Amino acid sequence: MSKAKKKGLFAFLLALLASAIVSGTLLLSPATVNAAAGAETAEDGTVTISGVSNGNELFSAIREEGTAGQPLVIRFAENTGMNFTVGEGGNLYDSATGEPLGAGNFIIYDEYTAASSITLDLNGGSITLDTKSVKALDVRGVELTIMNGEIVGTASENLATSDSDITLENVDITFNYTPDTTPAGGAAVVTTENLTLADVKFTLNGEGATAYDKENATVINAVAKVGDTYYTDVKTAIESATDGQTVTLTDNATLSGVTYVRAKNVTLDLGNHTLTIPEGFDDKVYDDEGKIIGAGIAVKVYGSLTLAGGENGRIDATKAPETTNPLAAQNGGTITVESGTIEVDTNSEACIYAFQGGFVTINGGTLINRATGDYTWGGEEVLVVNAASNATTPASTMVQVNGGTFIGRNPAFGDDAIGGTFITEEVKTVTYTLDGQTYVMVYDTAEPALPEGAVAIGGDYFEGETLVNEVNSAAALSSVLGNVADEAYIRLGASFKADVVIPEGKTVTLDLNGKTLTNVNGHTILNYGTLIITDTLGGGTVDNVTHARAAVYNEYGGDVTILGGTFRRSAEASTSYTNNGGNSYYVIANEGDMVIGSADEDCGIIVYTGNSYEASMHTHMYSALVNTLTYDSSQESHLTIYDGEFYGGNIAIKGDTWSTLAIRGGTISAGNQAVQTWEETEISGGEFNGRVIGWADENGNSATLKITDGTFNGTIETLLFAND
Repeated sequence: MSKAKKKGLFAFLLALLASAIVSGTLLLSPATVNAAAGAETAEDGTVTISGVSNGNELFSAIREEGTAGQPLVIRFAENTGMNFTVGEGGNLYDSATGEPLGAGNFIIYDEYTAASSITLDLNGGSITLDTKSVKALDVRGVELTIMNGEIVGTASENLATSDSDITLENVDITFNYTPDTTPAGGAAVVTTENLTLADVKFTLNGEGATAYDKENATVINAVAKVGDTYYTDVKTAIESATDGQTVTLTDNATLSGVTYVRAKNVTLDLGNHTLTIPEGFDDKVYDDEGKIIGAGIAVKVYGSLTLAGGENGRIDATKAPETTNPLAAQNGGTITVESGTIEVDTNSEACIYAFQGGFVTINGGTLINRATGDYTWGGEEVLVVNAASNATTPASTMVQVNGGTFIGRNPAFGDDAIGGTFITEEVKTVTYTLDGQTYVMVYDTAEPALPEGAVAIGGDYFEGETLVNEVNSAAALSSVLGNVADEAYIRLGASFKADVVIPEGKTVTLDLNGKTLTNVNGHTILNYGTLIITDTLGGGTVDNVTHARAAVYNEYGGDVTILGGTFRRSAEASTSYTNNGGNSYYVIANEGDMVIGSADEDCGIIVYTGNSYEASMHTHMYSALVNTLTYDSSQESHLTIYDGEFYGGNIAIKGDTWSTLAIRGGTISAGNQAVQTWEETEISGGEFNGRVIGWADENGNSATLKITDGTFNGTIETLLFAND
């Protein structure tokens, strides 16, 4: 071999090494034999030399005869690190042996090597190359591949230039330079007519250069990038990103395992692609108590993750295990959602979970839970955002929703376990239906235009410190009652039909707001909890049109306060004491504790049956207008009336067996008995138009009637009811 050819080969190798530094992965194609390392020739002619452990063996492999037209693969001994420097006279030295290897830069021309292509497999090892002010690699007419390792280098000009194909695969490339060693004009570190990258990480320490010429580069099998570094695995990309960096999806991808963001700020830009959390995903994350929490991406130890998605970016966890929360924040970790869609199908978890000091802020995007059925741990609708049940801070401190669209539980209802709300006083919501699906949109300025065909059914907003849940339909009202954790202020935004049930353990203020609430086939309002009825606009009505059903029915253990509204049974059909006409009942029935009116103001309450006060008093005589009753001697009911206008037929106000009745004011009129009592009754004010009767029977039941004040336009009597 001529001296010129040998010198060219030396230059070629050094250039290869430098190229590896630049691109982070150096792959040399199959081939070559040398005495220090074993060589094998495959059936396709590829020559592979393995176990290369130093610079002499490397250069010897490249120079070896007998590879004409054949691919050459040079594979390092496992985890071998080679260090090369440019020393005196511009020669390249192997730091391990101290021997000069050739000129200070690599010139790899096709005239200097017989191989048709060269692949350098670093085999988990590394090359460190300091070429100082010399251009490291000049490749012409040779296909070069560098793979599976790390390259670290320093150079002032381009580390690699080529008119041939260069492929870098699974390589970390670190390029160190200072202002004195910055590629002229901020040129690309790797310049070639055809560069292929597969899972290559670039780290450029300094300013002034880019990693490669993007116009002539092709990235294969990559699903994400961080700066100029491309990754075939999203988990690796996120965990490799440093503080302040953005991980951008470049293709649809599948999350390979629980991904951690710790003590750094990272942005995940879905880039209009889909990140799938697959079926069978191992989602185990341990909390501070050693319990397992399911998560896709876990943000911990004061890490921060910002999610951006573009118009169509999406995290799809609909096939993930039931326990998987796509995003979870813990131990000071913070998650911010700006855009993108997160979609799950789980009855027990949510799109995002904050626990043990984690914080979530949602400014935009779409969160969807496709699961049907009730939420496993409480409430009706499944969650889209969840806060830990053992949290000691308010819900809105852990999770704050400033914008976005939600399918699942309304974020205004907060969390079932810790109560409160996830929205702030600066925002409002609008709930709407479209094609059979219910959506909640959170906004902070003017109410947004709804999609074509959408129908608004409610909304939420603050009045002072009170969160108002405004409802325009039975479905919206049911959603509030079924999902609010502890307390709710519900305002009717329209008149509609519904059978309303106030659950036990919940406190609800129902503002009729001048609208009419009519039953479907049950009691219009059936209360098991604590209910306050108001009517801020006036003219609001609670109506019932069904036989044996009341406008308001308060069950034993329930507590009702009525501070406004008109209450009636408009379809009352009774015509006498003995004929109910097939449709008759109390307008208000109380088995628990009830207060009608206020001692401090006139609430404008009106109670009657039928279609007019006159008909209520003189036609519909079958049922009492208001009855406080109980069916168990151990369960007393209590009714206090402060004000209101009551128009009854046979009986206006009835205090039944095992009850107490106190009347402090109001106007009570009846065609027969204004008041009928069978138990303890105290009257200390009010106007009574009709008889007031304390009854006793032959079974020993008798009323205690105490009157200290009032205006009575009728008789006050005590009567014995004879069984025959």
